[in-house]
This record gives sequence, structure tokens and C-alpha cells, in this order.
Amino acid sequence: MFKTTLSVIAFSALMLGSAQALTIDTFNTNQSVVDGIGGGASSSVASDATNILGTDRTVSIEQLGPGNTPSEININTGTAGILTLGNTDAFSVSNITYNGIAGAGLGGVDVTEGGNDDRFTLFVVFGDFPTDIELTVSDGANTASLQLSSPAFAIGTPLFFEYASFIGGPVDFTTIDMINIQLTTTTTVSDLQLDFFGTTSEIPEPAVLAILGLGLTGLGFARRFRR
Repeated sequence: MFKTTLSVIAFSALMLGSAQALTIDTFNTNQSVVDGIGGGASSSVASDATNILGTDRTVSIEQLGPGNTPSEININTGTAGILTLGNTDAFSVSNITYNGIAGAGLGGVDVTEGGNDDRFTLFVVFGDFPTDIELTVSDGANTASLQLSSPAFAIGTPLFFEYASFIGGPVDFTTIDMINIQLTTTTTVSDLQLDFFGTTSEIPEPAVLAILGLGLTGLGFARRFRR
């Protein structure tokens, strides 16, 4: 109950001050993918027409070494409404892809919400070491990407991927057919927890983020992932 309540607080505070918001993933649909070194990437597909844009979410993870303990992504398993990336003694690269049912595409989603939204928002609940997070979008004809890094020892940190900063394309953000999140760890022991992936038009005010940070401090450390 405590974890679920704080997850709801995180979502509510993030949305405060936003004129519009398109939800891409609430991370409330169960999924778990585990990969050990030497076998290539492991992947699975989860389906939910309510909580996942385009219904299907494809998740893959590949452990890149040098350790022997598998790397894994767990979504809504163990921690409600949270994506958890865990690495004990190895690097990993992961992809979370939204491209419709069986890869048929999103059908031209307007992520600007009629010109109201100008950025993707990905909320970092907790992260111990920096992880490179790259968003890639396609309108069916062109592709563009933008990479940010989660801060070291991040707690309650929203990351904003502004459409104007994407490189490549040009991509028409009013008719998006595919969205991909790539997580690449920068140390062998990186853990990361994400809550809510969507769009916004305004950065939450500092007071909101301050309150949110205080409320999530205990959550971040309580959920730290080790084996």
C-alpha cells in the first residue's frame, strides 16, 4: 500500500501544471525479462489496451558483461506501477518499444495533442548511477532520437525530451508510428526505476518538485535493487 500510494503521488505531482498529457505507459502492466551473458537479448511482449499506448509493449534486455548474475527488467512485479532495471555485476542495454499490436504501428498518434504538448516526460523514481536514456520516434517515413542521462543518485527526477531537440528526421510529431526507449547502463551495478511515460507541455513548478522529492526519498532507497 505504501509503495502504491507514493507511485500515485509521483504521477499526480508530475502532471500538476501541465496543460495536456498523453499517457504512453503507466507501467501498471506486468512484465519481466531476464538475460544472462552470452545468449543475446531476451525479450517479451505485454498487452494492455488501457495502460499502454498501442496496446503492445515489447521489452528486451541484453547483458553485456562482465559479470555472471543476470540483468533484468521488472515492470509492476514486486513494485506496483514501476519499471525496475537491475544490474548486479554487469552492463546491460534494454529497449522498451511501442509500435502497435504485433508491430503493426501506432497508426499515426499525435503526441503534440493538437499542438498543446512539446515534450516527452519520463519520470525517474530512483537511480544510483547514471544510465543513458535514448528516446527514438518514427512517423513511418523518418526517425529521430534524443539521448539524456539520468543523474547520479537520482530521486524523484522528471526527464524532459523536447521534440525540438530530437536529432534526425525530420519527424512529424503529429503522426507518430513508433516510440522506443533505450536504457544503456554506464556502470556494472546500475539500478534504475521509472514511473510514468507520457507527454507534457510545462515543467512542474519548483515547489511541486521539492514536495515530490521529499515524498519519494524513502521510496527510492527502500526499492534499491541488489542480489
